[in-house]
This record gives sequence, structure tokens and C-alpha cells, in this order.
Amino acid sequence: MENHFAFILAAVTLTSATSIVPRLSPPALTAAIKRSPTLPALIELHALQRHNFNHIHISAFWARAGALGSAKSAQALQPAVEDTLRLCTTAEFGCRQITGTVHGLAKSGFGREPECQPLWNALSESALGQLRDYGPREIATTAWSYARCGLGQGYPRLFATLALEARGRLGEYTPQGLANLAWAMAKAQHAALALFAELEAELQRPHRLADFSARELVSTAWAFAASAQSSSPAIFEAIAAEARQRLEDFTLHELAVLGWSLAAADADVAGDLLFGGGGPGGATFAQRCEAQGLEGADAGTLTQLWQWELWRLELRNRARDSVERSRSPDALDEAASATLVLVGEVYATPPVVAFEAALLSRMLGIVSTLGAVAFIAEGEGAAEALAHAKSEGYLGEDLHNWGMDATEAHYAFFESLVTGRPLHGAAQAQQPSNLARRLFPAQIMKSAAMAHRVARLAREHPADRYLVICGSSHMLFNHGVPERLFAAVPRLRGDCCRIVARQASDEQLLRPGPGQGDEPSAEPTAAAELAAAFGTDTDAADLAFLYGDWKREARSGSLGDW
Repeated sequence: MENHFAFILAAVTLTSATSIVPRLSPPALTAAIKRSPTLPALIELHALQRHNFNHIHISAFWARAGALGSAKSAQALQPAVEDTLRLCTTAEFGCRQITGTVHGLAKSGFGREPECQPLWNALSESALGQLRDYGPREIATTAWSYARCGLGQGYPRLFATLALEARGRLGEYTPQGLANLAWAMAKAQHAALALFAELEAELQRPHRLADFSARELVSTAWAFAASAQSSSPAIFEAIAAEARQRLEDFTLHELAVLGWSLAAADADVAGDLLFGGGGPGGATFAQRCEAQGLEGADAGTLTQLWQWELWRLELRNRARDSVERSRSPDALDEAASATLVLVGEVYATPPVVAFEAALLSRMLGIVSTLGAVAFIAEGEGAAEALAHAKSEGYLGEDLHNWGMDATEAHYAFFESLVTGRPLHGAAQAQQPSNLARRLFPAQIMKSAAMAHRVARLAREHPADRYLVICGSSHMLFNHGVPERLFAAVPRLRGDCCRIVARQASDEQLLRPGPGQGDEPSAEPTAAAELAAAFGTDTDAADLAFLYGDWKREARSGSLGDW
């Protein structure tokens, strides 16, 4: 018995030493590939059975590599690339093999390596020759795989053909297929207006979005926003309405991307649908973000949430055509002749205080960008950002501490914008909180950078006139930009007109008033609106423009009556 065991052991040793490996049958090799427990084991199997690999096996190899995870060694996979290059040009390498290979390359991460470029080229040519045989799954997967590896812009003919083949068949696609196709076209920055028009129509069919997962809803919203290939807000409203029903299904990152998408598309009605109240469970968008744990959020997620906040608070521009001007008869003439005109905008509705509190506590790193400079509002980070901004020319060395000087009155004003705390009226005695202290230096630095730019131009070209458009937080009450401009170029103080634009809280304010053909009424007046917002004994601005929700009026058909 012992001798028999020794003979077997010797035989195994001889096999290993001389690389005599049993040739697996094709079905057995396919099964072994699919059962490979790790990527190194899969690579070793390919090395041992390389002579036995055919078109099916090499495709299964890449599919398994994608399932096993990231490829850390490009060199170890090079033999598989060489075999794939040889096999993918054969007649047997069909659409199923192409799809499995590109998907595995993308999922494993190896497809991003430079060594794979010749293989991507060959696979693209093979795919173009067989696209008429592709079904919805193969079309979506191929587009997604190339886009996932950042290759979309390098293969315009492939993406154009994929988009063409997808049209007219979108009803056959699964939710994942539709989401992946839309995401891939947007990621590749491929202009596919006709395809996106069909996508929009397909997604708005009754109950179509109900089958989408949270991730698929987010991918689709991002695709329409990033590609800007739809001018209709309807698709965003449909996605927002569906998402609101199940906010609990979304991760924090998915909520951030969804918020960013609506902001990037300026989909205000969709934003109101999603952010204006809670879903069936009662939780609002802000509360869901807090529940997900902002403390552990990565910088990308926080940046997208901050962009959403900026959009909701300050960056939504409105048409100024139908406005009621509260002014003296020559006020606009004075504005038209001023050397410097500053225009800012504020909103009648307060921000989401609960969400702000949680979000701002985490905004220590990426709080704002100006050009290529990231301003960091925390401790030594602020000093470093200030020095960097000066070295890049965003701030000047000629004024003492250009970026950081600020008064408590300015902070109180900025904090009121963040928290919704009233600045005027009975509640004005309420002291500002410290909620926005860490963010405030970044706000000041942005104001200083804008002021520095205008001041430099005003000195270099004293005969020119300047229009500065900024958020109201950078110019109301002379805070931010004006105070720095007046210090740098004193002559501008007496030759400046400050204009603030504000959405009216009551659109009756925008109707023609006494002196324009109407009888006096008890309706609220523009003067009362502005006094409540800015006080009666303050120097907030020189002119105020009030405007209504012109998008809503246009949709209702009543804009023409204004």
C-alpha cells in the first residue's frame, strides 16, 4: 500500500515538473473557467490550457475575470490579450463572444490599461461587422463597456451605429438595458438626439419607470442631464415623481447624483417634486441624506450635494421680462449710465435648514471652486488656499489680507442665507449661529477674487464700464464684492448701481398697480415685500427687480396675459 502511494506521488511530481497537463475537453474547460475561485487561479488555468482555448473559452475567461474583480497585473493577462486578438477576428467569434469579452474587460478594470488598446480596436471592428445580429442586451452592454473604460470618444462610428441599431426597439429593453444605454451615450459624449428623444418617450410610458431600480433611475437622470440632449423637463419630472415614492431605496451617493442631475438640467418643477416634501414614508430628500450618514461621505458625493444646494439657494436664474419695478422714474437711467453695475439674486423661500446643518458640518474640503483653484475653509487649509490663490493671480498682493477680512455684520448676513434666520423685523434680535463659520472664509475668498478681477480691469481700463453678475450673497448691503471694490478703486463708490433680483413671494405683486389704469387695492405691495426682506433703514441695493415663476406661467398658458 505504501509503495502504491509513493508511485502516485512520484507521478504527480513528474507531471508538475515536466508541465505535462491533461488536455481538458471543451465542456470541462468551460466549466473550469467558470469555477475559477480567484483571478490568479484563472490566469494559471489559461497558462496550463492555453493550447486548448477556443473562441468560447477566451470569452468565458474575460467574463469570469470581470466577475472576480480588479486586475492588478497587466503583464499576467497579456497572454490572454494575445489569444483574444487572434481569435476575435475569426468567423466563430460572434456577438455573444464579443459582448462577453468587452464586458469582462470593463468590469475587471484591465480594459483601461494601454496594453488593451489594440484589442479594443479589433473588437470594435468585429462588432461593427455583426451589429445587425445584436439584440438589446448586446447593444447596451457593448456601449456601456466602451464608455466604462473611457473609450467612447475614440470610437464615434461604433457609438453612432449602436445608437442607430437601438432606435425603434427600446420597448424590448430591460430597465437596466435602457439605463446602461443612456449612461453610455452620455458618458461617451456622443450626440444621439434621435435616440434620446425615443428614450424620453419610452421612459414616459405608463408604469415604465416603476420597474427601474434606484441605481437605474439615477443613471438615467444623470445621462439626460450630462448629455443635455433633451430640452424638455418632462423626463426629469417623471424620474423625480418615481424617486419620491421610494427615497428609502437610494444610497447617499445616488441621492447626490440625482440632486446634481436635476440641478444641472435646471429642472425646477422636478426639483420641487423631489425636494419639496416627503414621499409615502414621510421622509424628505434632505432627511434621507442625513439618515445615510453624511459623516462618511466621500468628496465627490459632498461636492454634488453642495452643487445641488447652490442651485436650490442661489443659482437658478429667471427671466426678467415680466417684472414690476419699484423705483423712481429715473432709476433705470441712472443704472444705465453707471460705470459699475452689480446684479445679484435672492429667493423668497428659505433653505432646507436641517439638511444644511448636517451638510455644512462636513464641508471642510471641497467647498467651492474658482477656475482651477479649490478653496479649503478650515484652519491651515484656508491659509494655504489663500497663498495658492494669490500665486495663481486670483487674488492680489496689493491689499492687506485680500481674501479673509470680513465684518461680523457680513457673517450675520451670510449665516441668515444659510439658515433662513430673519435679518429684519421682530426676529432680528436672534443671534447668528456658528453653523456657517467654517464655510464663510471660502465665501469671502470668492468675493475677493471677483473684486480683484474687476478692480484690476477698472485700473487698467478706466474709461470702460463693467457689469458684475453674482449671487446676492456677494453684493447685498455692500458686503463681499462692493466693499472690496470701493476700497481698491474709490471712484467706483459714487459711480455704481447695485441691483438685486428676487422672486416674488406673492405674484400679485407683479400685476399692474395704481397709476397704471387699475383701481387701488388691498393687495400686498412691492414696497412692503422689499421692506420685509431687506428692512426699511438699510442700504441693501439701489434697485430691486421682482419676478414670478415664469416657467409655471408659460406651462399654464397665462404668461401672455402679463
